[in-house]
Amino acid sequence: MSLSISSKDRILVIAPHPDDESIGTGGLLRRARQAGATVRVIFCTSGDNNPWPQRAIERRVFISTAARLRWAARRREEARAALRFLLGSDDAAQFLNLPDQGVTRLLLHGGEQAIATLRAEFVALRPTLVVLPSENDAHPDHSALHVLARFAFMGELRGCRVLTYVVHRRGNSAPWPAILLHLTDAEVRDKRHAILCHETQMALSKRRFTAYARTEEPFDMLQAPGFASEHHPVRQAEFVGGALRLLIRTGRTPLPRRRLFIAAQSIPLGMVRWSLVLPARSRTVEMQDETSGALLRCCTVRVKDGFSEVRIPAAAMHPIESVFVKMTSRRFFFDSSGWREVLPAFGDSGVARRNIRTVRREEE
Repeated sequence: MSLSISSKDRILVIAPHPDDESIGTGGLLRRARQAGATVRVIFCTSGDNNPWPQRAIERRVFISTAARLRWAARRREEARAALRFLLGSDDAAQFLNLPDQGVTRLLLHGGEQAIATLRAEFVALRPTLVVLPSENDAHPDHSALHVLARFAFMGELRGCRVLTYVVHRRGNSAPWPAILLHLTDAEVRDKRHAILCHETQMALSKRRFTAYARTEEPFDMLQAPGFASEHHPVRQAEFVGGALRLLIRTGRTPLPRRRLFIAAQSIPLGMVRWSLVLPARSRTVEMQDETSGALLRCCTVRVKDGFSEVRIPAAAMHPIESVFVKMTSRRFFFDSSGWREVLPAFGDSGVARRNIRTVRREEE
């Protein structure tokens, strides 16, 4: 599949950290400049909670608050330098200063201000192409930011092309991309130069990051609700008889304190941020409201043959606009899997299906 960009395009790129814009979308940004498209790049964090490169470069062990602030300012300037190289100026940059390595916690506590800010940026630009981090990215900031952005842009994506990109792929955590942007030798060279503008990241990761400057820049289309990679632990997700039913592959020896998170936008309830601990044996468990900390209704968990079937009372949530679920499972810093979108129950709810136009499949 190929991707076309013209001078009529208005492109909104969401970057979780300074450097993701170059690693994940540097070729696209360079192509957008050549085409004369309008571009906006939103850097959601300043990458300040990045201790190991900072320790290596600054030769310090303890990182004070002041040192973190200096590091954040340095990373923002690196991002501006990369955009000046890719786009000719840094006017496209917007920094939200969300908590680095804390976007999941922000999402689970509501994220109202971040959602409102992202929505305002969308409305101001009215993009024709939106580029988001993938919900399947193994970095928890990336996958959580996808969910925040989807909540922010809810109902606004009609008529948009929507792409997602993966920076941190762990094994089969994300499906292979459906779209490849083929870069010229000059574009590959420019993308590599933009990556090198992030000098703080080159101390420990130069070889790994510059390897992203290759002849093909991969993207995926926004998947339909209910779709998930065959490797995602949430194997089934559906609304049945007023309950949200999830079938989760937990393994025959479930890890202790493994949690399931539900993030939804409900018309009667507003923001829904629930969690529950997945038990090792079949029983009823209490859900917790992640925003308030209050214990909620009980749900039923049946454990058999390495799978957990979870039934969550959800009648009060209807009509539902959007639902995402995630099971916590970490491999050191990274997640084993990201979030999965659940197809909302429409039926009698009166909520119309939203027609999101994804990138048209074009034969090369």
